[in-house]
Amino acid sequence: MARVRSPAYPNASISDVIEYARKIYEEERRNPVSREVAVTHMGFSGTTGSSDRALSALFHFGLAEKVVKGELRVTDLAIQLLHPDSQNERREALREAAFRPELFKELRERYPGEPPSAAALGSYLSRQGFAAAAIGPASRAYLETCYFLQREGAYKSESVREEESADSAPSHAREESPKMQTHQNPPPAPPPTAPPPTDLHLNETNFDIRGLTVRVEALVDYEGLTLLEEQIKGLRILLKAKKPRQQAGAEKTLAEQNDDGTSDA
Repeated sequence: MARVRSPAYPNASISDVIEYARKIYEEERRNPVSREVAVTHMGFSGTTGSSDRALSALFHFGLAEKVVKGELRVTDLAIQLLHPDSQNERREALREAAFRPELFKELRERYPGEPPSAAALGSYLSRQGFAAAAIGPASRAYLETCYFLQREGAYKSESVREEESADSAPSHAREESPKMQTHQNPPPAPPPTAPPPTDLHLNETNFDIRGLTVRVEALVDYEGLTLLEEQIKGLRILLKAKKPRQQAGAEKTLAEQNDDGTSDA
């Protein structure tokens, strides 16, 4: 009989767990707090199976630590996420927390590039002997964590992004001698065109974010549709956050024009 693994994994994505840590920190700062009080801060009515799994996820991601038996407090890593000194610090802390769970670290090493599809991930976990009941929750928690990191620009390290940026530059631009450079204005760039349709595998999605719009391509079944809904929720939050900034920028530009008198009739 095949051995069934009983993996320890967080039953929630890191975005949810960060909010749990935020609620505890707002009430207690780094003071020790009992598990019973902590779960009420997190929004639960008391200690239940759901609240126990949420607390377990805090420990898996390294956002809570035990003080004494029955008591916990938020960690320095949690504070780095909640109150970072810079966006780079937050991104580094996100990567550290996201792949701290042993299962997530293993999956990250197996899929170092883009996250796998839900179908591919489920198939891999099944071949590894995971219990059928654990495959769905573990897959969702890992993929939602990866998608959250992608939206936050934290899925890849700074060094990897710089290398990819350098690799994507035209070879003649990298090899051009300073003596050969000219100061002529480059020709205007052609207007952006929609990318050609891609051949998607089942439960794969492509997102192309352009300002306040997003192009979505997906081929999903019922399980993939559930995951797509979660991704769209995240995109909605992202676009909602970008909209006020864009409007504020437009209002500032208009105000500057009025100060210069350039927009007066």
